[in-house]
Amino acid sequence: MEAVGGVIGDIGGAIGDILVPSQGGATRIVLDSISSSVSEGTIIVFTGQLFASNNIGLAGASINIYDDDPIAFDDLIVTGTTDQDGRFRMTWSAKTMDTWPDSSVEIYASFEGTNAYSSSTSIKYTIEIQ
Repeated sequence: MEAVGGVIGDIGGAIGDILVPSQGGATRIVLDSISSSVSEGTIIVFTGQLFASNNIGLAGASINIYDDDPIAFDDLIVTGTTDQDGRFRMTWSAKTMDTWPDSSVEIYASFEGTNAYSSSTSIKYTIEIQ
């Protein structure tokens, strides 16, 4: 008897397959560097790549770009999908995201994870919106 993705074991006296939920393969997301200062309305192009633990790009993965908010929920800026090599490319018209007088956005990319792969978050970049 073979248990795909699990182990063969004994449960309550019955011998059978025990399917162990996947903890997910490790991932790493890279957000390419971004200009540190732009004018409001400037089109920003976010690029990067999502990798599995074997350094192969993950295709068809949903990637979110957020503005980090230390006080409230992070603001979702844009969502995209990785190509066959795990690369992503998304655009955004630069604007301030916070209601208080703060002209900067702290940007990061996030992969929320799947049943097969764990979540990952990129480093953050600060962009001053002028």
